[in-house]
Amino acid sequence: MATILSVAPYPFLPPVNGGHWGIINVEKLLSVFNEVHTVTTDNNVFGQERYPFRVHTVLSSSKLRYLPYSQYRKVYRLAKTLQPQYLFCHHHYMFPMVAKLGRKLNVPAYIRCHNIEAERFKSTGKWWWKAMQWFERSAFLRSAGVFFVTREDRDWAVAHYGLPESKALVMPFAIDRQSRPPAPAISKKELAAMLNLDAEVPWLFFMGKLDYAPNEEAVTFIVKEILPRLRQKRDRFHILICGKGLPAILQQEIAAAGRDIHYLGFVPEIEPLIAACDLMINPVISGGGVKTKVVESLAWNKTVVSAHSGAIGIEKAVCGNKLLIAPDKDWQAFTGLICAVLDHPEATIPDTYFDHYYLGNVAKRLQPHFSGNSL
Repeated sequence: MATILSVAPYPFLPPVNGGHWGIINVEKLLSVFNEVHTVTTDNNVFGQERYPFRVHTVLSSSKLRYLPYSQYRKVYRLAKTLQPQYLFCHHHYMFPMVAKLGRKLNVPAYIRCHNIEAERFKSTGKWWWKAMQWFERSAFLRSAGVFFVTREDRDWAVAHYGLPESKALVMPFAIDRQSRPPAPAISKKELAAMLNLDAEVPWLFFMGKLDYAPNEEAVTFIVKEILPRLRQKRDRFHILICGKGLPAILQQEIAAAGRDIHYLGFVPEIEPLIAACDLMINPVISGGGVKTKVVESLAWNKTVVSAHSGAIGIEKAVCGNKLLIAPDKDWQAFTGLICAVLDHPEATIPDTYFDHYYLGNVAKRLQPHFSGNSL
């Protein structure tokens, strides 16, 4: 067992989006065999939740925290007490401070790359993406190693940033389940009564943080491209949009679109709804990184119909016939896959999926890197 000090430089508690769950997922994964101390900002909020890692809210929530070394003294005081054998930094924003801390304590400093940030900012039209690219590349090369969510991001960093392959590892988004889930406590019929929906028609769902541009764009595709095509092929269905922050204009378009599509807003208990739905649709074509909603939906034995970009990073070989992919923006093909699933819904997620993604198995594969074997 090693002591790991992990820096998450923004609020993630309580979790309200995939990025937040991604941090919790990594801290839980590291905690399977290690003692993990998570350093984060003072505006995190948590109550009775029990996590296997200890949270230290010592970072300022001011945007000035991203200035190099501005939080160094606070974190150094904590680290001096904890004496970690490894440092772990979510993203690369705080890496100058973490690297200095690593030199002071003479311990390796790693980076968790949730996605290639420079490429994500480039794809979403940020003019300063080149500055981000320089900073990201510099941090990666100075680190003891980088843990990527996807093989695609790993290979990209090796090819474009010159990151040595020996320092480039894959740490996938992991799941808590070791097998397919049991039937939910709430039936589809009960949920239909609560939500004023028809339990006799197929339910399709999309979920995410909907003020995030790639997810907002995906909802637009659902309303303008997928819904009209699906209506040409099927008489009745419900498309359910779940998540916070959907712009008012899209809410109005959904409300005016009729009985086939519904915006449910933020759903606190999302798992019964996922279990009741027939399939997940994922028309995301930008943003980068693995889509945690896809990983979780597959774990619930839901078939996922995704655009190509929305499925990047998923190990397709372990998904059986549960992950179906259409080319980006080919909405005719996308809709065709939806209809194929609804007509033949008998596919089951294979056991190999859980062998690959189960948190305990992922932790076991990665633990040699935290057992005195440096990269």
